[in-house]
Amino acid sequence: MTSVAVLGEAIVDLVPAPDGSTFTAVPGGSPYNVAIGLGRLDRRPLLLARLSGDGFGAMLRRHAAASGVDLSSAAASDAPSALAVASLDGHGQASYEFYGDLSADWVAPRKPLRLLHFGSIASWHGDRVREFVDSVRAAGTLIAYDPNVRPGLLGDPAGAVAVIQERIHLAHVVKASEEDVRWLYPHVDPVTAVRGWLALGPSLVILTRGSAGTVSFTSQGVHASRAARQVPVVDTVGAGDAFTAGLIDGLLARDLTDPQALGALEALALVDLLERAGTLAELTCARRGADPPTRAELDAHYAGWLQRSAAGA
Repeated sequence: MTSVAVLGEAIVDLVPAPDGSTFTAVPGGSPYNVAIGLGRLDRRPLLLARLSGDGFGAMLRRHAAASGVDLSSAAASDAPSALAVASLDGHGQASYEFYGDLSADWVAPRKPLRLLHFGSIASWHGDRVREFVDSVRAAGTLIAYDPNVRPGLLGDPAGAVAVIQERIHLAHVVKASEEDVRWLYPHVDPVTAVRGWLALGPSLVILTRGSAGTVSFTSQGVHASRAARQVPVVDTVGAGDAFTAGLIDGLLARDLTDPQALGALEALALVDLLERAGTLAELTCARRGADPPTRAELDAHYAGWLQRSAAGA
């Protein structure tokens, strides 16, 4: 059985130079970034996305292949690659304007999946994504979801909530950022809102809060949190996607692809999952752009941490 697949958009980010005079094209799209993160962790994920035959599409293919992503389920397209023009604020936080077709297309996987991650822009369009996710869920695949809200594309929060909650109903694991949840539910505390998602069916919900750390809840009432570590932040581009890749890697490493077992996780195991995912995000923040670490880099980080801890003991 193939371990993991990621469904969604693969796009090109146009990132401005500090003076705004030029832009650099870099591979992007939240699901694409998650696939890159998993590939660098040696998970060989299937990417279920549309890839153009233009120059940008070739760049996306090269970057994915070099990162260990399986492109056998990526659909070829004659349409131009979709673009996201990025703006960075003084804290390295990115916002985007989007151009082109942002829907998903893919070639059906040849083998069953243990885990499917979907979300972001492509998950909001039409019925095909919903129907596919529903079908693989029925076949026993664990479903992970990140809404990755883009206000400029979703319109008003009230209408977006209905779309997002329909997707949450399909998922066993839901991860969302505090920024996204505040936009969706402006009059509700984000922790309360995310905890309320458990009533829609997930086994595990996670809220990432940037420098405030991470909180999580299971369907069996277990709560766990992780404080963020202080790291030199270059920018936050791709940090949330790196977190998702780290979370999925942790689930696969522990063979946690059964929803009931996931919902029954004890707090210590849940903290361990958050630790791995949070570390991936922090290492990504310390680098420019969506550049998640490899398995070797992650292992080296932990080895260095153990050495420093032993020296300080």
